[in-house]
Amino acid sequence: MSRIFALVSTLALIAPVVTHARNFADFITVERDRNSQITKVVLNKTSKFSSQMLAEDFISRIEMAGEEVGFLENQLEKTDWPKEHQKKAEEAISYLKQVDLKSILENSEIKKAFGLIFEASESGTHNFRVLAVPNDPKYFDSNETALKVIHQASGIIKLAMGNSYGAALALFVAQSAFDMILERRIFFQNYLLYHLEKYGPQKFGLTEAEADLVKSSIFESRIPWWKFWERTLARQKWERYGHDMHLDTLIAAKRSRKRETGELNQWEKPLGFAFHAGQAGANKLIVNMVTPRSVISKKLSHAFEFSSPTKIASLRMFYFLLQMGVRLAPVPVVSNVFDFFVDSLYIPQRQMEGALLGYFDDENSDSECRAVAIQTINPFIIAEVLF
Repeated sequence: MSRIFALVSTLALIAPVVTHARNFADFITVERDRNSQITKVVLNKTSKFSSQMLAEDFISRIEMAGEEVGFLENQLEKTDWPKEHQKKAEEAISYLKQVDLKSILENSEIKKAFGLIFEASESGTHNFRVLAVPNDPKYFDSNETALKVIHQASGIIKLAMGNSYGAALALFVAQSAFDMILERRIFFQNYLLYHLEKYGPQKFGLTEAEADLVKSSIFESRIPWWKFWERTLARQKWERYGHDMHLDTLIAAKRSRKRETGELNQWEKPLGFAFHAGQAGANKLIVNMVTPRSVISKKLSHAFEFSSPTKIASLRMFYFLLQMGVRLAPVPVVSNVFDFFVDSLYIPQRQMEGALLGYFDDENSDSECRAVAIQTINPFIIAEVLF
């Protein structure tokens, strides 16, 4: 096992992994009422991990990564980064090398806050496993119950640490953990969209009209709270909104294929609606046709590298560490521009990779399924796929 694989997959060391790739029915359930009307599409609970185990593992993986920051630094290619972001990254690396993350993250109150977030991921108060509610356009509106979770966790950290050194980092990690719960939903929504696109809705007991409503709910759930005009549009065009949004995704993928200029020397087959196999030199890889490399680059982002299946995981862990590192400055003035840029390097890409998991499931490619889950560096997704 390579050094970096051990770093990003410690979950695999503390419980048995699945011995075969799961299929659609293992992950997804379509719920209906007594009149056979579709009510919800939900993500099944497959993980055997408790919220406490996930929280402890999440912290330990971050601490382990912090100890390997010098090794991870060598994996990073910053040639197309703006100079100001290169400088900020170098500062973050310097701070990370000077600070033992355990001295911050092992605080009992911080662990309590993280535990609260992870426990909420399986709470009955707000079901974070709902992927779509076809007949309720308002279901995914900002939910006060859900938001109370992160507010309560942040309050615990602020009370315990105040303005002391490391408080900004702890708050960032807590917010990231909460965001990862929501990302699990997007990841498996894309898993669902892969299957609907490839096989059609009838295979899963849905009519065409029901599938369109499911898509509308999926895409409505992703509308930021401040885009009130988009939410209004979704409700006005509910029967076709999801269909049209998904069609935009398909068009974006085709445009990327036409625009591509020499990044791949050989194109192979498309892998669902969002990914394409190909070769760059002698390296066989899969590229993301929907989500580009970053907010400032239209280059194709790499979704999987067969010759180095842990490379993407190591890079994403390092991006996450950089965002932590800037918060270790003596006066942590965090640049939203830097955060936005670094987010764009890995977060939308890993969300889309639920569709890639669907492809590898179809192929019964167990090791690739595991690798796709691990490279999300999201404990909620990893737990669903590996256990």
